Amino acid sequence: MSSLPQLDAIATLLNQGAADSAVRLLRSCWEPDLPPDDLVRMYCMWVRGLCETGELDHALTLARRAANDFRASPTS
Repeated sequence: MSSLPQLDAIATLLNQGAADSAVRLLRSCWEPDLPPDDLVRMYCMWVRGLCETGELDHALTLARRAANDFRASPTS
């Protein structure tokens, strides 16, 4: 289970085709200091939501940011 309950709500919104609402919720609950598992999940949902709303440039920027964030992190 996620330590951030909003992630479950965001996933539901995306699965129901409500990407606009999911992206708004993601913007309001962003926390860069989330546990790594939640942060990966948040990045993935955010990129998906941005793609589904046609914000491809923003999705690409966020995907690159995520790649850089996790490249700097030690692997388990």
